Amino acid sequence: MNDFASFPDHLDQTDLPPGERIVWQGRPKRTAVLRNILHVRLVLAWFAIFCIWRFAAGLNDTGTLGVAFVNAANVLLPAVAGIALLVVIAILMVRTTEYTITTRRVVMRYGIALPAMVNLPVEEIEGARFAKRGSTGDVTLEMPANRVLAYWKLWPNVRPWRFLRANPALRNLPDAAEAAEALKQVAIEAREGPSSSDARGTAWLGEPARRDTAEAA
Repeated sequence: MNDFASFPDHLDQTDLPPGERIVWQGRPKRTAVLRNILHVRLVLAWFAIFCIWRFAAGLNDTGTLGVAFVNAANVLLPAVAGIALLVVIAILMVRTTEYTITTRRVVMRYGIALPAMVNLPVEEIEGARFAKRGSTGDVTLEMPANRVLAYWKLWPNVRPWRFLRANPALRNLPDAAEAAEALKQVAIEAREGPSSSDARGTAWLGEPARRDTAEAA
């Protein structure tokens, strides 16, 4: 169920119906959001190249180091402003994003200007993939083919570059392994009962798999 109407800013146990409990809850890591979603390193590289080009152009046109340095320095102000803006966006994204795994569903709350919340019943989740990315990781959910989710509505909480069949994802988590294990145990109990020792099929992986670089957001 997708719910874009009214919902709490923070989901706690009192917001859940009787018999349902929270087993894990967390937020993305700010530095990982900057790096993997807002691509701060690419922005820094672009400004660095532009700064070098301005320096070389000034030196070539005038032959004066002073003019070349002034040309390059003119890039610094927009560079600082651009990076500062990305940092602010990352802070807001982390503050407004919360992932919750309960005994019955996965809840994704996100959105800065347009808050949204998505509820994914555990019974509908066909599998999950845990991808390690440095000190953080992603837990990507596999939904049934008849459950159509819009990529643009889920972004950035979605597997990168899968536009036609969007896969919801709990991204840039500092404790992604813990979240993956919690989700696996919930899926086991939902499908086979508390006494089962493992989930059905090969889609539920307990060991981390490094994401292919082509899928980096």
